[in-house]
Amino acid sequence: MNIELIERLIAIVERSQLAEMEYTEDGERVRIIRKPQSVQQSTSTLKPGGASSLTAVSRVTDPTIAPSNSEVPSDSGLTVKAGMAGVFYRSSAPDKPNFVSVGDLVEEGQTLGILEAMKMLNPIEADTAGRIVQILQDDGTSVEAGAGLFIIQSVD
Repeated sequence: MNIELIERLIAIVERSQLAEMEYTEDGERVRIIRKPQSVQQSTSTLKPGGASSLTAVSRVTDPTIAPSNSEVPSDSGLTVKAGMAGVFYRSSAPDKPNFVSVGDLVEEGQTLGILEAMKMLNPIEADTAGRIVQILQDDGTSVEAGAGLFIIQSVD
């Protein structure tokens, strides 16, 4: 699979309302995931022919439903939830330091951890600035979509 094809697939996702796209060709697979906009979804499969297949997942935006990986208020702060099922890791490798620890100040967009799903590493980012007050999952734990991972308390 060539880089030009991958760039075209990324452009398709960016121009559309697709949340994720998966393309398979001759045993190689590329999966492009955009941060979910809502929890409602519809799935369609396009088969361009040969040994290739393309699966696209679109999500309908509903402003009354919070995205599954967004931060949701809790008693002690905002809860960062897993956007998909996978294995939660607190660091980029076993011999590397954790991305964050309890008490750390974080900025919006800062990587807090990683979710490994289907051998792809997906960063978990803070949607707001604040202080990590609790880490809800142990390193290496399998989590379901929507599982709480961190609690961030805003600092004013």
